[in-house]
Amino acid sequence: VFLKGPSLYAFKGLAGRFAPIGVHIAMLLIMAGGTLSAVGSYRGSVTVPQGLNFVVGDVMNPTGFLSNPTRFFNTEVHVNKFYMDYYDSGE
Repeated sequence: VFLKGPSLYAFKGLAGRFAPIGVHIAMLLIMAGGTLSAVGSYRGSVTVPQGLNFVVGDVMNPTGFLSNPTRFFNTEVHVNKFYMDYYDSGE
């Protein structure tokens, strides 16, 4: 887009020429994020009765070689009360 005198001019189809580059960059970012998530995350599950505690680091397992424990793994969680509400329809 440029000005020439009192008129405004633009190149037709310029955005269409750069759109594939943007799409490919987005796809590379998505693939990189998925790869980092696969090799640098933690997975875990725990069943804790009401009134008991658990330490986060005891139930989380690394999923890859980039998984580094942090100071939050020493966090102790206490479950005061757990309940589920349902709609009248049973959902």
